[in-house]
Amino acid sequence: MKFKIPKINLKLGVIAIIVLGVLVAAILFTITQQATKLVQTVVINIDTQDDIYFIDEKEVHSLMSNHGKEELEGIELVKINLKELEQRIKRNTFAHEVQVYKDLKGVIYADVKQCRPIARVIHKDSDFYISDKGTILPMSDQFTARVPVITGIHTGKLLIEDFANDNTTAPYFTVLQLLDKDKFLKALVAEIDINGKGEMTIYPQIGKQIFEMGFPDHPTDKFDKLKLFYTKIVPVKGWNRYERVCLKYDNQIITE
Repeated sequence: MKFKIPKINLKLGVIAIIVLGVLVAAILFTITQQATKLVQTVVINIDTQDDIYFIDEKEVHSLMSNHGKEELEGIELVKINLKELEQRIKRNTFAHEVQVYKDLKGVIYADVKQCRPIARVIHKDSDFYISDKGTILPMSDQFTARVPVITGIHTGKLLIEDFANDNTTAPYFTVLQLLDKDKFLKALVAEIDINGKGEMTIYPQIGKQIFEMGFPDHPTDKFDKLKLFYTKIVPVKGWNRYERVCLKYDNQIITE
């Protein structure tokens, strides 16, 4: 069996070659342009949606420029190492997520998401924050976060870098997570005191009651009982009827 090979239209072939040549030329031109393109400006975006202001644009720009030793504006775009710039920004302890990228106009962008503290630990040697990821954060001269305060003899045992996973501190981190995720509890709790045994006492923002939580076991059940106190007992007995509320025992709310 014989197959006929169709004749290629010479005119279409020439057009295809011309188009391909133009495309290659355009690509080479773009590459050449980018090779000589200079950084025009740096745009810094810092996520402050949780009203956190540990880092500002001035600090980020300083880190990116190696504290003014390597200014970026006017440098050839192809010479910019984006990963290195990200690592520089991450030198700031409060920088949780960093992404640095550039566009064809010579603009470098830096998007920074800050660490979010959920508690402040008052310790005799130095105060520190605990983040929503369970990491230990230092205090800042630039900003003070409005979060529950943790006090007491036991606070020194909370100064563990892997706070969220350590056998001793992980249960306390679970308590803090529950507080952080519940709008009512987050607004209510002002202070958590942890005694030498590791038992917790909660001091609310309003009212004279103190809530004895005991050890950080079954925290969901205990917080449910705390809410029950405010929704069922306070409306009937009044705000000033009780000074001590014990929540540490199963299926019981003991008031005095």
